[in-house]
Amino acid sequence: MTTAPTSTPAVTANAVYHYPNARVALKIGTGGSGQSGLLQALAEEFIQFSTQEEGSSAFSIEWYTSDTSGSIDYLHQNVVDVGITYHAVAEYTAKTAGVIDRVEYVWRDHWMLVGPKANPAELPVDDGSSIYVLLTKLFGALENAKGSQNPIKFLSRYTLTFQFSL
Repeated sequence: MTTAPTSTPAVTANAVYHYPNARVALKIGTGGSGQSGLLQALAEEFIQFSTQEEGSSAFSIEWYTSDTSGSIDYLHQNVVDVGITYHAVAEYTAKTAGVIDRVEYVWRDHWMLVGPKANPAELPVDDGSSIYVLLTKLFGALENAKGSQNPIKFLSRYTLTFQFSL
């Protein structure tokens, strides 16, 4: 994996944050931060600040949906400029292989606890409970709802790869 590819594969951006007809200045590969809307919010604010406050010419930022291995592969193939990843071993392996030149810790984006307004698990709202307390209460609600005609469902990933209801 240390040699550069000879051509860029045909991969299209999942989203483009931009001014109309602006050049693409940055391509980012990531999963959860794009799916949650965090990447869009950061990209749009960065573009606005750069163009309105700093006087930069208009530009766009593209988001390519990927997980850690996909982001590293996109970096290797020169599809993206930056990959937002979450797996230390994969990052270390890619750095050792010369695919990437550095790793910086930015944020953890893996858990957001959200639910419907109806709040079927009856979790406390705005009482300062820690995520650990909320997840413990959610587990208790799931246990109590076993066999119910109105089961409580818990979806742990946006990708729908893991969910359960009791």
